[in-house]
Amino acid sequence: MPKYDVFISFSMADRKTVEGICGYLERYGYRCFVSYRDIPPAVSWPSFISSAIKDSSLMVAVFSKDFNVSNETERELTIASKNNIPILTFKVSDTVMSDSKEYFLANLNWIDAFPNPENYFGKLKESIEKLIGKPERGYLIDEEIRKQQEVEKEQKAREEREKLRRELEIERARRIEEEKRRRMSEQERVWLEHKLEADRQSSAKDNNQNKKRKTPLNPRKRLWMPIIAVLFAVVLVMVLTSRVPKPDLQPQIETITVNGVSFNMVYVEGGTFKMGATEEQGNDSYNDEKPSHYVTLSDYYIGETEVTQELWKAVMGNNPSYYSDDEKKPVDSVSWNNVQEFITKLSNQTNRKFRLPTEAEWEYAARGGNQGCNCKYSGDDSIDKIAWYYSNSKEETHPVAQLRPNELGLYDMSGNVWEWCQDWYSEDYYYSGENFNPNGPSKCNYHVLRGGSCVTDARRCRVSNRYYNMSQFRYRSYGFRLVMSL
Repeated sequence: MPKYDVFISFSMADRKTVEGICGYLERYGYRCFVSYRDIPPAVSWPSFISSAIKDSSLMVAVFSKDFNVSNETERELTIASKNNIPILTFKVSDTVMSDSKEYFLANLNWIDAFPNPENYFGKLKESIEKLIGKPERGYLIDEEIRKQQEVEKEQKAREEREKLRRELEIERARRIEEEKRRRMSEQERVWLEHKLEADRQSSAKDNNQNKKRKTPLNPRKRLWMPIIAVLFAVVLVMVLTSRVPKPDLQPQIETITVNGVSFNMVYVEGGTFKMGATEEQGNDSYNDEKPSHYVTLSDYYIGETEVTQELWKAVMGNNPSYYSDDEKKPVDSVSWNNVQEFITKLSNQTNRKFRLPTEAEWEYAARGGNQGCNCKYSGDDSIDKIAWYYSNSKEETHPVAQLRPNELGLYDMSGNVWEWCQDWYSEDYYYSGENFNPNGPSKCNYHVLRGGSCVTDARRCRVSNRYYNMSQFRYRSYGFRLVMSL
């Protein structure tokens, strides 16, 4: 008997759709295999995926633009075809099929679910029933499904009401603030008019008195007065500058060595910046990037590059990476929990205080700090100059620091691997978050990931884009970058 009923083949860009499919099918008793969820730590991804396909009754191919160009999905289709595993195609985008995908999918079962995939989950379940039958574990009874749907509907309604309430509160606060500014402006205008009139009358009175009292200066005094004024100014400047303490300048780059492996930490001068869906992001921004808001940060150090496999191995003694052919590549396939263990060991070995960046620190550094150019990606509006992403990466990571850095000298802030942040993730945090050194919400279900990767499209590599996953999840495009506290 196969271990899985359904193996889901997909691109990570369609993860939200995949989670919906998986949740729907598992609610009816089907056992689904999803790679990022079901592959255990410290195993070979290619061999485990191959075994999972062979041990499945059916493959569902979630066909999209990203699926169409993915080499990984093509390998999965090849394995299924060679082992006579039925393939059911679930089309979620209006994309012309490539020749390689057409070879596997053209004459197979199709469900055209574009543009609203969630409306076709029921049809997908019915098609699976026809191909492999009902699951042995049985169905939930209709009454339980109805009750569960009612609970979900009520929860969604409560969330919508709460969101509307927050929006109304924000709008009310904005209007109150505008009214205060308007009244203040009116008061200031009246006060300024009175002051100007008083100054004019006072000046006219002083001029009249000066005309009556004015006497000519002695020519010798008139000659020495400019010279005395200049000498007094020079002495004053010398006294003041001698009393001003010298600023305690931080080194711009600090090189740290651990077990023979060196890495650079770049000094980032704190400042205030606009975070989130700013103007240059255009229509590419998602709802969780809104509203854009001002944030002020203190100084810190951040890694010049993503943590490499070489550095991870020097600290941890192993290499968990999927793309392990070059130790100069960023370490990948690490969870947030794995990263915390690495940071603890590195801090103890170097006697420094390392941590992950907060989401605000990450975005400030990606935007170039106080030297930023207001670019869509980290360092440029042209992504091919600064990032490895699915269009130029061949869907694999590359050695760090191969492309152009941003204004702070930081490499690969866009693309190559997703970078874990310290913060918990909340979709609406920007509505109520702090504005000075924010650390994210107190606790949620996911941690933040930033920067996009070699298997994502350009939209996901923008400096304001937000992503998330659970603390224990590992994936071949998940890595990180260090921050060092002053």
